[in-house]
Amino acid sequence: MTADDDSRLHQLIQLMDIMKRDATDRQPIIALHPAQIPQDLIHTNREEYTSKELQDLKQRDFQTRLFISSFCIENCVWMRTHHTDNAERMTNFTYIRDYYKAARTTFNHSSAKAIMTTLLTVMIAKEKSNYCSFATVVASGLSEHAKHTSFEIDNDMVRDKLDLPIARQHLLVLMDIVFQKLSTRRFLLGNNNEDNFDNCNIFRLVHCMTKGRKGLEKMPIIYCIFSFFLQACLTTFIIFQIVADSRVDKRERSQLLTNGLYVLATLGFVYSLLIAVPEVTSTMRALRGFYNGHFGFICIIDLIVNIIITLTLVVAGFIVVINEDLGFINAVLNTAALLFIPQIDDRLPALLGYDENAIVENYLIREAKLEYNKYHKMKDDKLISDKVLKAGLGIQFNDFFITNTIERGRSDQDFALYQPFVVRKDKYGEEIYPSKFITEDCLLKKIEWRYTHWEKGDTTKPRVGYMKIYKLNEESLEIKYDGNESIPIEDKLYSVPDGVYIITRIVLSSSISKLRLCGSNTAEDFQKAMEYYSLWELTFGAKKLLGKHKRGSISYGGSSKRPEVGA
Repeated sequence: MTADDDSRLHQLIQLMDIMKRDATDRQPIIALHPAQIPQDLIHTNREEYTSKELQDLKQRDFQTRLFISSFCIENCVWMRTHHTDNAERMTNFTYIRDYYKAARTTFNHSSAKAIMTTLLTVMIAKEKSNYCSFATVVASGLSEHAKHTSFEIDNDMVRDKLDLPIARQHLLVLMDIVFQKLSTRRFLLGNNNEDNFDNCNIFRLVHCMTKGRKGLEKMPIIYCIFSFFLQACLTTFIIFQIVADSRVDKRERSQLLTNGLYVLATLGFVYSLLIAVPEVTSTMRALRGFYNGHFGFICIIDLIVNIIITLTLVVAGFIVVINEDLGFINAVLNTAALLFIPQIDDRLPALLGYDENAIVENYLIREAKLEYNKYHKMKDDKLISDKVLKAGLGIQFNDFFITNTIERGRSDQDFALYQPFVVRKDKYGEEIYPSKFITEDCLLKKIEWRYTHWEKGDTTKPRVGYMKIYKLNEESLEIKYDGNESIPIEDKLYSVPDGVYIITRIVLSSSISKLRLCGSNTAEDFQKAMEYYSLWELTFGAKKLLGKHKRGSISYGGSSKRPEVGA
C-alpha cells in the first residue's frame, strides 16, 4: 500500500465519520464505492455487504439524498441511495456545493454568479436524458423544503446545526434561479432541443434581445412593429371584405361550388382552430411566466396578434370562404392566405437569420444574474423563508434507486436509457418499453418487489426477481422469474409509498438487473415537479388521469393507509 493509497482510505473513513455526525436523517451509514481506491485496500470485498451492513440496510429507506461537504475526495456532493451513502454517479454535482458556498458562506458574489451561469450553461448543453437524471436526483434532495439534503457542519459550509433550516431555504432559492431559467428555455425552445416546441415568435425573441438594453440596442423592436402592422393590416382588409360582400349582390354559383365551399370552409375552420388553440395557450403562458405579468409594449402587441387577431381570423376565415363566388381556385388561395397570417410572427426569426438558441441562452444568463442580485439584497432570513413559502419551493419528489446502479443518463456503450417507460399488458403478456413522454400507461401507483441474488445472498448489487406493478388506472401486472436468479434473498416484500411514479430505468434479462423510479406522493406534486424541473412532457391522457386523482385520494386495496418505504 502506497502512502497515497493509505491517505485516500483514511479520507474515506473520515468522510463516513462526518456523515454519521452531521447527516440529519438518522440512517445507518454504508460506504461501498470508495473513490479511486483499489478494492484490495478495503477490508472486505465490496461486491458483498458485511453482516453489520446487511442489518443496517434493513433500517434504510429508498429516498435519494444529498450530502454537501467541504471535505473532498474528488467530489464534494455525495449521492446517498438505499444501497450506499457514496453511490456511483456520472453527473458532477459539485457545482451545487460551490454555488452555495460562494453565495452563502464566503459571500463572494462574483464567484457565485460565475458558477451559477456555468451551471445553467452546462444544464442547457446536456443531452435530455443526462439532464433529467441530474434533475431528478437534485429534486429528490430538495424535496420537502430540502430536508433530504444534509450539510457538513463546519465553518466552510454550515456553522451550526441550528442553521440547517435556513441553509436549506437558501439552497432552495439559489437553485430556483437556475430551474426557473431552464423552465423559460423549455417554454421557448423545448428541452435540450428534443421537445418539438414553437413558442419563440418574433415578439418573444426581440424581448430577449432588448430587455434592459438602451439606445440602438432597442432597434430590433422595429421587426415587432412590422409584424404587428402587417398582420393587423391583413386582418383588417379581410374584415372590410366581409363588410363589402354583405352590401353587394352575389353572383350565381353552381351547386357544386356552393357545396365545395362549405366543405372547404369547415376544414379551414378546423385547421385554424388547431393553429389558434396552441397560440392562445402559449401566449397566456408567456404572459404569466415569460413576461411575468408585466404589460409592456412587446407583451401587448404579442397578446393582440396571437389572441385577438388569431381568434378573429378563425371566424372571419370561415365567412370569407363561404361567401366566395369567383371560383374554386380563389377559394383555395383565400384559405391558404388566411392560414398564413397567424404564422407570420413565428416565421420572421428564421427569415431574419436569428440564432434563437444563442439569443435565448444569453438572455437567460442575464436574467439569472439579475435574479441573483435580488437574492443578494434579501439580507433578512425571513425574506428568504417568505419566498420559499410563497413560491412553493421544495416540491415533494422521490428518486428511487431500487437496484444499486450508476446514476447516469443515456449511455450507448452501456445500452442504458433514462426516460419514462410504458407499462402495459396485452394478450401476449406484459410489455415494458421506453417512451419519449409520459403517457397514461407510464403512470404507476405502487410497486412491490423482492430481491434475488446471483449465487451470493449478501451481494451489494441485488437484482429483482419478482415485481408487481399497480398502475394509476387501476390495472396491475406481475413480472416473475424462474431458475437460479428467482431465489429471493429473503421473504421480505419491499414497496414504495402509494403515490404517482414512473419507471425511468429498467433492464430485464434473466432477472431485473437495473431498476430506477421517480415520482411523488400525490398527483399534484408529481405534475408540479415535471413542469418545475423541466422533465418530461405529459400527454393529454396522462394529464386527465392525474386530474382525476387530484380530486380524490389515491388509495390501494380500498384503504387510504400509506405503507412505510421498505415495508
